[in-house]
Amino acid sequence: MIVITLSLSIRLTLCGNVLNGVWCRNYLVVKLACSDTTVNYIYGLFGIMLSVGVPLLPIIFSYMKMIKICFSGSKPTRQKAVSTCTPQLVSLINFSFGCFFEVIQSRFDMSSLPSVLSMILSVYFVILQPLLNPIMFGLQMSKIRKTYTHIQIKGVN
Repeated sequence: MIVITLSLSIRLTLCGNVLNGVWCRNYLVVKLACSDTTVNYIYGLFGIMLSVGVPLLPIIFSYMKMIKICFSGSKPTRQKAVSTCTPQLVSLINFSFGCFFEVIQSRFDMSSLPSVLSMILSVYFVILQPLLNPIMFGLQMSKIRKTYTHIQIKGVN
């Protein structure tokens, strides 16, 4: 996939050299082109569908099945399922949110957007998503450690 993207980008004739973003993305280079970029657009949409859309569908389907099974159980089972799945769902939503803004920002004209907001959205996917995961799962781990310690103390007495 990278080889195809690179070969499609190398053939372009560029009209400028200033990228409108914090970090270099292929689509920003394509926006600088004076030549025909139709193939790049089509391949870019295909790449997005292949790399984001295809994996996202089975993930959403599996979470729907898990939630359906968990909510058919008892109240403690439902509470445990919700507490277990919540950090994972938050992480998935956060990742999807970052991907969505990355695609929107690169594919559409965002010149009316304030430059500060544009820069924040540009780094959201790179910084905030990896930063939130350890926090979410770290909070859950502290609950697990506290429960384990409580069970261990009860077992000793």
